[in-house]
Amino acid sequence: MVKIQLHCTSKLVTISVMIDLGATEDFINKEVCNKQGLKMIKGKCPTDIYFRGGNSSIMGPVTLITGVSNKY
Repeated sequence: MVKIQLHCTSKLVTISVMIDLGATEDFINKEVCNKQGLKMIKGKCPTDIYFRGGNSSIMGPVTLITGVSNKY
């Protein structure tokens, strides 16, 4: 776990994250967005998440997106 800062529209949020160097996308938990007040919008198309070995996530596809940037 490492701490990162997310630069949101009007505030700076520091959270602990796990880094997966093999991931093809960046993901954030919906509950973290709700807790930190990060606005989420519906994405253009659902995106499935697959784990090593080809199994898909039991949580289903990603349907929401949020706009934040990170600074290491």
